[in-house]
Amino acid sequence: MRRIPAPWLLLVVLGLAGLFTALRLLPEALDLTRDDIAMDRAAAVQAAERLADREGWRPAGDERRFAATYGEENPGARSFVELEQGGSEAFLALVDSGAYVPSRWTVRMFAPDSIAEVWVEFTPEGSPLGFGRTLSDDDPGTGNLDGAAAERLARATASAWDVDLARFELVESSSEQAPSGRRDHTVVFRRLGVELGEGEIRLAVRIAGSEPAGVYHSLEVPESFALRYQDLRTGNDGIALAASALFLVLFVIVGGGGGILFLARRRVLEVRPAFVLGGVVGLGLALTTINGLPLAWMSYDTAVPPRLFVTQTVGGGLLIGVVAAGLLGVLFMAAESMTRAAFPRQLQQWRLWSADAARSDEVLRLTVLGYALAGLHLGYITLFSLGTSRLEGWWSPASNVIQPDLIATYQPWLLAVAINLFAATWEESVFRAIPLAGAALLGARFGRRGWWIGAAMVLQAVIFAAGHANYPQQPSYARVVELIAPALVWGFVYLRAGLFPTIVAHFLYNLYLTAIPLFQMSATGIWVDRAVILGVAAIPLLVVVRARVRHGATTEPVEGARNGAWGAPEGGTAPADADERRGEGPAAGRPPPDDAPVSQSPSIAPPALRLPFPGRITLPVGLVLLIVAWVLGDRAELPPATTTRAEAVEIATAEMRTRGFDPDPWDAAVEFTTEGGQSYQWVFDELGAEAYDRLLGTWLAAPHWHVRFADFDRGAEERVETFTVVVESDGRVSGFTHALPESRPGAALDEAEARALAEGHLSDVLGLNADDFDEIAAQQEALPARRDWTFGFRPRGLLPDSAGEARLRVAIAGDDVVSVRRDIDPPEAWVREQQREARVAIAMAVPVILLVLGAGSFLLVVAVRMWARGALPLRTVVVFAGIAFPLLTVTFANGIPAVAAGFDPVLGWPIQFWGWVFAGVLMATLGAGAIGFAAAVARVWLGTGAVGGRGPHASTGTRGGAIGLGVLAVAVAQMASVLMDAVFGEPARPGRSFEGIDHWLPTVSTSLGAVLGLVGAFAALAFLGAVYRRSAVSSRVRFAFQVGVGMVAATAAAMSWSESPLRALMGALAVGAAAYLYAWLVSRVPPSAIGAAFGLTLLGLLGAIVDPSYPGHASGGWIGLVLVGAATVWMTRMAPVLESPGASHEFG
Repeated sequence: MRRIPAPWLLLVVLGLAGLFTALRLLPEALDLTRDDIAMDRAAAVQAAERLADREGWRPAGDERRFAATYGEENPGARSFVELEQGGSEAFLALVDSGAYVPSRWTVRMFAPDSIAEVWVEFTPEGSPLGFGRTLSDDDPGTGNLDGAAAERLARATASAWDVDLARFELVESSSEQAPSGRRDHTVVFRRLGVELGEGEIRLAVRIAGSEPAGVYHSLEVPESFALRYQDLRTGNDGIALAASALFLVLFVIVGGGGGILFLARRRVLEVRPAFVLGGVVGLGLALTTINGLPLAWMSYDTAVPPRLFVTQTVGGGLLIGVVAAGLLGVLFMAAESMTRAAFPRQLQQWRLWSADAARSDEVLRLTVLGYALAGLHLGYITLFSLGTSRLEGWWSPASNVIQPDLIATYQPWLLAVAINLFAATWEESVFRAIPLAGAALLGARFGRRGWWIGAAMVLQAVIFAAGHANYPQQPSYARVVELIAPALVWGFVYLRAGLFPTIVAHFLYNLYLTAIPLFQMSATGIWVDRAVILGVAAIPLLVVVRARVRHGATTEPVEGARNGAWGAPEGGTAPADADERRGEGPAAGRPPPDDAPVSQSPSIAPPALRLPFPGRITLPVGLVLLIVAWVLGDRAELPPATTTRAEAVEIATAEMRTRGFDPDPWDAAVEFTTEGGQSYQWVFDELGAEAYDRLLGTWLAAPHWHVRFADFDRGAEERVETFTVVVESDGRVSGFTHALPESRPGAALDEAEARALAEGHLSDVLGLNADDFDEIAAQQEALPARRDWTFGFRPRGLLPDSAGEARLRVAIAGDDVVSVRRDIDPPEAWVREQQREARVAIAMAVPVILLVLGAGSFLLVVAVRMWARGALPLRTVVVFAGIAFPLLTVTFANGIPAVAAGFDPVLGWPIQFWGWVFAGVLMATLGAGAIGFAAAVARVWLGTGAVGGRGPHASTGTRGGAIGLGVLAVAVAQMASVLMDAVFGEPARPGRSFEGIDHWLPTVSTSLGAVLGLVGAFAALAFLGAVYRRSAVSSRVRFAFQVGVGMVAATAAAMSWSESPLRALMGALAVGAAAYLYAWLVSRVPPSAIGAAFGLTLLGLLGAIVDPSYPGHASGGWIGLVLVGAATVWMTRMAPVLESPGASHEFG
């Protein structure tokens, strides 16, 4: 019998002590709500069904379905009570008193294609708590009640639901009329005897017509707290944002990407096992989507066919799984390969569970180490939470570590296992392996290895801890302090033992916390989930025990199990000449390597392309046809804007002063909007162009400026105050909105006084006659220091014989009118039909997403393989990426005004601004890299004529003809589109592009955007042609190309199938033909990619030059045309687009 070393025995004892500490004290440390969850999902559905049968609630149609979820009514309620009303003890006392039920089961009863539905709420113990009914706007009900009768019915309904109204007082009463004429009332009561500061426990009873339609229990959190809390959370989010930026740049892009490139050159990447593990984790994520269908039905839109909903949900899950598998495979490959190269004495990660390694004492110690670390971490977090909970200013809610909703899934254990396996594997790979192994490799290369590893150890601990700072804890650095110690411990363990024990520890720790709800429940059958959780937790140990029992225990693993003994296995990268040594290279009849130009293979060199007309006329003919196609195409019907951004600010500032407000302390942010949406679409399609023109600018907002005045430097509670001035495109002021904080004192008008104020505003300010309107809504909101009102009016005769409804809404804060809004609400049936079509369109977008992801992955893999062989033309990458990056960066920077207009004052300026800067730089980097790699791969595959270098067989005349062919191809495709529109006669809704109008320099946006479009289109077309050429010698590339074209064509067909199947078919054929046309042409005549890119760019510039949308648009178009022309000439002379000596292009 082997003697257990004392350090390992001590470690096991400490791990068990930590686990025991967590079992005894963790509920107290985390202030877990003492829910007795006696009802599972099936029981909740059965109880709701019995209640619905008793009350006669049944949706329209024969099919009735149920969905259920379990969770908190308002997560912010816990935070409010704990932070400002006495701490966790006060919240638990509130729950124990029965005055408030935070967690509850919610069951939804619905039927496909039916608006009518019902939801029911139950307490964790299974008692009915509340209900709600959704009725169609077209349902007239069984009669209407006046306010007094509605209040009496509301009180009777509350009593029927076991509510003691003696403990409540009436605070609000509102009403609204549906288009069918049914008047709905909402009566709100406030609970007495519960002191929550400005917060209130409320009971809302809804009456639809003359029948009860809902009983709602809630804890209303005051806006003032929500704003203060959001301000607190800004610190958390700022730390997490900074950590995320460093993590993405240092660990993923530089560390992981650089490590892959470095190791690819050394032929030591092991690919297959990494992607197998990625596939397992990705499959788990995909299965969680299917497992979560009971929850997904809670958000199901009944306008959508159930099969489509299920298909989208499952398909979305599979898409997530596939994408995750690919990304995780890359990360796992980088982490394992870098670890293997940096630490030769560690055991090989992919061989740990092989029979020869798993039966060894060393693997047993690593496994026990993982369990012990998990126990230690649980004990640590328990003691840390207990200790910090007694510190002033430290706070951590229980809801940030448990997922109660997982018990509403089909198999609750699956969500807990899959999500935590995902988190443990990728976080340990990226936060531990990549930085520490990378530091060891850098130290081996540049010296002072210990210093490199020490610096990386501290860096990974800080970034890992800070990356979790966005959890709702206070102070904002609480999570950083909490997690630095475990991150350092796991880092040291990784250096000594590799990733395996840290992954096991991380997984078991997360699994314990996530599974807490499963061990809180007392429902029947929950023991199965508990057993599975415990079984999964035991798998690492069971694998080792099984190997030791079946094959016998050994003290050491086999000699070849360590990293230093690794040799390239099946699925790993092999030396560059491996194919030739095996007789499998091009000489053996196999496809040439990725770095080999296809045109150098005599068997596939494209034959000479002969045209039936002189090549020199292709450019002028193509340009003429392109202009003709543009002229025959749809023209913009909306009027252009005559006001600039600066002028809009001046007009809005003057309006502020006119209304008595000083604009100087406020920051103006400007955004141009064309509104659009369903109202515009319904009016134009159903009422016609004449009605559209008549309503545009009054009931339908024309394109206009939104000038918002906000102060980001004020206190959290005051930052919500903003002024918004609507300035029409011609300079008229058409709207003014003043948003006030709820805590701002004001008057408390009664209904009659508020109505008189609203009607007076109609006549005195808007110049409208109140007698021409019917009042359809009177909604009040009782705030801490004032009462607000919103009145809705319907104009008579505006939409005669129409199912739609125009509404004018007047909002009153205290005794001030703060907003007037005009809307047109389309008919409910029409809206639902649009929702159905929108979901179909979303479903059809999935193939395009897959195509983009697939093309990007394919490009990256090919580029890395070329790099590994030393065949990637880096000069091409640098030239094209160097052109694209500054263009993308300037474009992002120029758009700051439009982006800033969307910043939320409550969140503060810095975190939003720097978050946007990081996102912009990241997108510019990725975009520029994609353009550079695409051009480089195209250079290799299309021929030896280099992008970025002069082509050996290119003359000016030949290139001119080739470029003309590209322009001609674009003209033909555009003319086909125009003819198709003319044949099918589809009406075009009024539209116009105002892109760039709200940027710093609109002219720059137009001109540089055109150059960027030219470069991007050229890279994409060149890559498309290269893939098509490559498909001649690679069946896999050919299959991928055909699938990609088919996916795009199928998407084009599906988008217009509901309008005309014939048009859909013709559209699919046209799109597929265009893709093949461009690919074939570029593969045969590579310089035509320049001409096609120029033609596509010219189409966009023609609109700016001939029919400008705003001041400066035309000048931007002309400047863009000059720049695009110069760039085209440069590309023609300095980058003759991959001509091959094996292909002669004869143009007459």
